[in-house]
Amino acid sequence: MNIDQELLQAIAASDFNQIDYDYLLAHNPAKIGIEEARITAENTTTSTAVDITITSLSIDSECGDHQIPLRIYSPKDITQKPVMLYFHGGAFIFGSPEQYDDYCIDLVQRLSINIVSVDYRLAPEHPYPAAIFDGYDALVWIVAKGSTYDMDTANITIAGSSAGGALAASITHYARDKNNHSIQQQYLLYPPLDDSLNSDSMQRLANAPMQSKASAELMWRHYLADLPKDTPNYGVPLKQNCFRNLPSAVIVACEFDPFLDEAKAYADKLIKAGVPTRFIQVNQAVHAFDFFETKLTHAFLEQQKQILHQLIYSV
Repeated sequence: MNIDQELLQAIAASDFNQIDYDYLLAHNPAKIGIEEARITAENTTTSTAVDITITSLSIDSECGDHQIPLRIYSPKDITQKPVMLYFHGGAFIFGSPEQYDDYCIDLVQRLSINIVSVDYRLAPEHPYPAAIFDGYDALVWIVAKGSTYDMDTANITIAGSSAGGALAASITHYARDKNNHSIQQQYLLYPPLDDSLNSDSMQRLANAPMQSKASAELMWRHYLADLPKDTPNYGVPLKQNCFRNLPSAVIVACEFDPFLDEAKAYADKLIKAGVPTRFIQVNQAVHAFDFFETKLTHAFLEQQKQILHQLIYSV
């Protein structure tokens, strides 16, 4: 595999190598979040972005039995800017909005947008469809209340990284089927979109750095719980029956990510349904490559700025 050498070195030097993800996914998935939070705390300093306001609040779920924490990133002194509804990664099992502070702050600074990051409920304690319902409730809140936070609720992008990208895709289908057309565009960053795990890239890259076939299988097992594999549901975006009348999309996948082919297949389905769609492959990259400080990452962040600016401001 012709993976970027600087990226491989950065992965090898990462403190996150202390975590045996495959073992914990199989035996103690809840511990992954604990270990990641510990390492993140040891290696992260508090953000000092003076031009960004970060607000944490909780909203009531539609069913009323729990609250949904939101983390809102807003540019200071800029009113009525577009809003991105964002979902963090973490195999549907771990991760938090705080772990993506740097990513979200960077996007706000580059694009002059608001970001609402959802602290959705996690599997296996809360399997499908809990996270989708939380995300949809956050969308409804943005439409109803976003203007009080200087959000342009007529220009909403839904986005997510890794499993968060899968959630963004699922919520887009769910919103359309509920006749909620408030999402104007979608941005999916190296998302897992098919639990079948039978694509060519899934077999060919089964042991790729940062994402293995074994961990993908465990991820889907925890997330979907006991749902029959042949039952179409919002939890598996590629298995949706209808791709018409969805918002324009940009889908980014990595050359050496097992999820590559399913991302391509998803983009193809959108295109065939008449949805304006752009598919981008990041060469020499592996899953979650943008977590590492490399020339490849910096080049992609600049490309991402241009992609998102065109996607968001062409509305």
